[in-house]
Amino acid sequence: CLSRYAIEEGRIVHNIPNGYFYKDKKFNIPIDMKPMRALRKVLSIYGMENDDGSLNEDLFNRGASSIAKAAAVSQTSVESLTSAMRQAGPAAARFGMGINDVNLGMVVLAKAGVDASMAGTAFRNFLTDLSGRTPKASKALQELGLSMFTASGETKPFIQMVTELQDALQKLNTKDQNEWISKIFG
Repeated sequence: CLSRYAIEEGRIVHNIPNGYFYKDKKFNIPIDMKPMRALRKVLSIYGMENDDGSLNEDLFNRGASSIAKAAAVSQTSVESLTSAMRQAGPAAARFGMGINDVNLGMVVLAKAGVDASMAGTAFRNFLTDLSGRTPKASKALQELGLSMFTASGETKPFIQMVTELQDALQKLNTKDQNEWISKIFG
């Protein structure tokens, strides 16, 4: 299981050169550490390191498990998923979103047929557009009564944002839906 390897090898991932294969002592199988390095980079975006930059093993284990589950559900590789998450991560972190919300976004996009290489960028753009990237988008969101933030200023969970957007658009006919989507997402 990826999370077990992440914990066992987490302390040395940052010292391993790209392409290095580590031989698992217990099971005597080769483990490609390149995806582990990518995983470590992604998890660092989501604050899964200690103040000194070392891995927080508990957070790393939970993050690795979350990514492994998302990869399995979306039927994509961990390496592809971590690549997509690197693209989405900074925007998600800026809005205070956790790794589980981003994983959910990646799964939704994968299930909709969006290639992992494009999913991170699509998710990042979705978040920035829903935050009102342009005055036109801000006005459209306000007119529809949509916000990605709660009354207290916290970012809503991803599934709540999508559900609220879907509910607002379902009240409209197809022509109006397309117009509103164009206003919000360009």
